[in-house]
Amino acid sequence: MPEPITFGRRRSKTESPTAAAHERPGPTELSAAAEAFRAELAAETRSPAGEFESWRRSQRGRQLLVMAATAGSFAPGMATFLMDAPLSVTIALQAAALFGNVWVRRERARRRREIVAWERSAKEG
Repeated sequence: MPEPITFGRRRSKTESPTAAAHERPGPTELSAAAEAFRAELAAETRSPAGEFESWRRSQRGRQLLVMAATAGSFAPGMATFLMDAPLSVTIALQAAALFGNVWVRRERARRRREIVAWERSAKEG
């Protein structure tokens, strides 16, 4: 194996270049606060991951209904314009979209509250 280039510097006789390159640092010691935090995290009981997933699966139909209502209320005015619908139909579709948006907002808020309540019960539990 060829000698490494030193560019005129003297080599250290006590340290070989390959030993220093392959030396791994030892495990670092953690402070008492860090060890306490590590123990707290290890002791924390978590709810099973499958519980939240099963709850989400049970809400799938309602979530699809929310997504359909959101998509349907994007542009009812454009739909009635393209269908050349009478004014009464246009007004009815706009009103339905308005009420649909109110329902979607309430449904999303209810879902957020349920998730937050589930997370709190999982932390306490």
